[in-house]
Amino acid sequence: MSENRLPQFIVAGAQKAGSTWLAEMLGNHPALFVPGHELHFFDLDKNYRQGAGWYGDQFAGAADGQVCGEKTPDYLLVHKQDGTRLDTARRIRELLPEVKLLFVLRDPVTRAISALRHHLWFRRLPISVDPGELLFGEQRELCERWNILSNGLYCRQLEEYSRIFPPEQLRVWIFEDDVRARPLEMIREAAGFIGVSQADASIDPGRVSNRGIQSRIALRGNYYLPFLSHGWQMLDRLLGQKFDVGEDCRQQLVEFYRDDVSRLKVLLNRDLALWLPAK
Repeated sequence: MSENRLPQFIVAGAQKAGSTWLAEMLGNHPALFVPGHELHFFDLDKNYRQGAGWYGDQFAGAADGQVCGEKTPDYLLVHKQDGTRLDTARRIRELLPEVKLLFVLRDPVTRAISALRHHLWFRRLPISVDPGELLFGEQRELCERWNILSNGLYCRQLEEYSRIFPPEQLRVWIFEDDVRARPLEMIREAAGFIGVSQADASIDPGRVSNRGIQSRIALRGNYYLPFLSHGWQMLDRLLGQKFDVGEDCRQQLVEFYRDDVSRLKVLLNRDLALWLPAK
């Protein structure tokens, strides 16, 4: 394995915040190679134990001269809600000390609701339990098995990355301000950050990544009759609904993230007013 088969950039998070879209648009750049699946090398012990040789093999499809990168949103999570500290950032630093790390962050309340829907679709959580009970009630430990709340504590995670990586290797975008409002400019910025031509960066305006199932009818149907998943997906498209939680649950999420968002404003020096409704 040659050294240049290891990635020079990583789209490292956050889940349900536009990281898949970012990786796909970068993968369209002629100078870049991004595998079409998440590698989970640094966050899953079973993969990490296979070593750098296995990791480098995942980029064997890159053409000569292409810059390799990967996307695994779970890399963002290095501090869990219960205080558990993960080795992901340290592992990245040890193997790839000069890697460029790209992050996209989304309103943590909206992101948590999207993550909840995602795990309901995959039948990892009981469909009959109220979302507020799942997130904050007796079922909260089951939710945190999938880090639904922890993944939105962005400042807690980025403080660790900022501690062990120099600032010139970290870049953070905001979903609402960047992915939605100025996608082409953002992709060009990402290309420049990685070190390839900004002029060759492009976007697919019609591309929507990971829309997922939105209607409760389709989610419930898939929970009990998963062998009809394709039919539930078609029904969901016809219904055109949007998955949401009750107002009480949403307010609990706002207060849960309030302190972290306030600290993130300072860390990033960005206006996050849309994420922080007044009390």
